[in-house]
Amino acid sequence: MKGLHLRVVENSLGWSRVLFATTRAFSGAVARNRARRHIREAYRLLKQDIQGHYDIAFVLYPGSHDFTDRQAQVEKLLHRAELLPSG
Repeated sequence: MKGLHLRVVENSLGWSRVLFATTRAFSGAVARNRARRHIREAYRLLKQDIQGHYDIAFVLYPGSHDFTDRQAQVEKLLHRAELLPSG
């Protein structure tokens, strides 16, 4: 998906770990930190629906995405990875 990639590996720790990484292509710290905050909040709103324990990595790419766009991206990627229940 343009703007955001997801990598998931199941773990046996009993809890999930999450990484929010940005590429060097961001033009500055403000844009990079805002994008990271948006993804973190979008994940926070959905994390209670995730069943199982995973190591999850979100890789963010620059673009003109607002919070609504980022939230839709996170939800779509988590559904595609079959981490969220369908419906």
